[in-house]
Amino acid sequence: MHDALDRRTLLVATIAFFAVAFFAFAFFYLRMAILWDADSYYHLAVARLYAESGIGAHIPWGRFSLLANGGDKDFLFHLFLMPFSAALDPAVGGRLALAVLNAAVATAIANLAARAIGLWGFAVPLWLWIAAPPFFTRIVRLRPELIALLVIAVAIPFAAKRNWLALGVLAAIFTSAYTAFHVFLALCVIWWLLDRFRAPGATQDSGLRTQDSATGHPSPTGRGWRARRSEAKEEAPGEGRSHWRQLVLPFLACAFALVLRPHPIANAEIWFVQNVMFFLNAARLDVGDEILPPSLQRVGAATVAWIAALAVLSVIAMRSRERAHPLARYAAVPAVVFTILFFGMVRMATYFFPLATIAILLAIGPRLRAALGDGKLGRYAIPATLVISTLVALPLALNRTLVAIISGAPVVSEADWESFGKAVPRGAKIAASWGDAEIYALWAPQGRSLNVLDPIFMALPYPRQYGVQRAVFDGRHPDVPFAAKSALDSDFVALDWSDAPPVLIDRMKSDPRLHIRYGGYNVLAEIVPSNAFVVDWVVGGRRYPHAGGALAGFEGFVDATRVSRERCATFTQTLTGPQRFTFAPYGESAIAIDGHVALTTPGLSANLARAIPVELAAGPHRVDIRTCRAGGFNGFYLRR
Repeated sequence: MHDALDRRTLLVATIAFFAVAFFAFAFFYLRMAILWDADSYYHLAVARLYAESGIGAHIPWGRFSLLANGGDKDFLFHLFLMPFSAALDPAVGGRLALAVLNAAVATAIANLAARAIGLWGFAVPLWLWIAAPPFFTRIVRLRPELIALLVIAVAIPFAAKRNWLALGVLAAIFTSAYTAFHVFLALCVIWWLLDRFRAPGATQDSGLRTQDSATGHPSPTGRGWRARRSEAKEEAPGEGRSHWRQLVLPFLACAFALVLRPHPIANAEIWFVQNVMFFLNAARLDVGDEILPPSLQRVGAATVAWIAALAVLSVIAMRSRERAHPLARYAAVPAVVFTILFFGMVRMATYFFPLATIAILLAIGPRLRAALGDGKLGRYAIPATLVISTLVALPLALNRTLVAIISGAPVVSEADWESFGKAVPRGAKIAASWGDAEIYALWAPQGRSLNVLDPIFMALPYPRQYGVQRAVFDGRHPDVPFAAKSALDSDFVALDWSDAPPVLIDRMKSDPRLHIRYGGYNVLAEIVPSNAFVVDWVVGGRRYPHAGGALAGFEGFVDATRVSRERCATFTQTLTGPQRFTFAPYGESAIAIDGHVALTTPGLSANLARAIPVELAAGPHRVDIRTCRAGGFNGFYLRR
């Protein structure tokens, strides 16, 4: 099972593996109650938009986003998804598309692993999916990274053959499907340098295992190639010193893909913002943990079975002095690059684990086969190692989120999103977080959210609106409806209750200006006017300035920062009783009635759900409220 494979056997096994892998992944993913990632639904929404409105359509779900300019950083990925989202129910089609991509990636890995260790290489993907949980939690997301990984894996043999025309085609695919086109170009440059400075006598991999002249057996090290070097040169034009003109092909193909894609100027801006400005501004963005460096202790604990299996096989391989597989040095290039990137960013697990696995197996494969020989140890060592490693890894692979999604018991559901979508009026301007808006793009495409896919797309061109959006949805902003109406030009607020900060839930439940249009796990609240709040005050001898025009009637929170830069400010008004009010200041505050202090409070973050009752006796009374700054806000609610 671990003997070197001839081209025909490898081809037939690869095709058969893809077919089996697709049906296995389809069975698995069709059982998922929801797709793992919000990005998955957004990409399906864009694909459906293209199918309905043409591939040059502007993305409509980002009123305050660079994406509204027409750019699409993952254009080819969305073209790939079009038949899945247009011809099928998008949710079902998305699962099948995910199965296709996973099967293709698994097949590419299996093909390279089989070149290294024989037919048992086709067991490597199953082992890898289970033994490397950080990789699995990335590969189950319907993201363009899957095409990027596939292109890199496919490129390794072409790099070894120095087939620069094929690398140019792959560069065009990579550029059209994924924003970080510079990464593939960097790999091409390193491969080119590797060829220019390769050791004398090094030869290319034709994809066949040739026979050793001494033994007559297939040579995994390429010794037989040296005996047929002249034939190899005739079969492979480009043998010999690499010329700089060869390297131009991937760059020209990349430029061609960039120019031909719709909205090239907008795409160039998106590339610069996401690949340069993002990293300069990441500290102030509400991004997930995936851009942070991984905890090596946690990664090591989660992947102990993966590490142990490769270590065992490497130790066995040390018994032989065979040379590495001819593909090994070319596989090592992306493996080293993404190992470095993985140390800086968790999301690079998508690339690190499969590429490192391929590189290691190609490096030790010939030695491993030579060391094992044809005895019982040779027949069972590799499968036994993979099986034991897989069994050890199974408990670690049972991710909580995965178990919930597979068992059909996630907190949210596609049925809830579908019902939410039906409640959204056509053209409704919705204030939502960028993550929730990605899901609403598929289930409520008639709505118009603020931003999708990445916070930098809003933060850079619209810093004020981004600051308000972030303050609203992390629960810091005291006045959700007025902020959404005034700063975010929205008539609705939408969120996922199950994932929202408790203080934000309190604010929305207790505010009379928010009328619930749909209330499931996802909530759609319409912003309506209300006279429930006392907003007429005098401060520093001046009347408190109201918002006029279309915003009249939507105010509730009395914002001291409108009238004073001091830490504290005093508001005065004459109110007539008997009346009962509730008081909810943001920071440290006090109320005096007719000159006598009625109450003091260290602050309630202007949370109406925690408001303090204030009783006013019959007759007119002078009410003074002194409120102080806290957390960047200063002001209060006084609700009738």
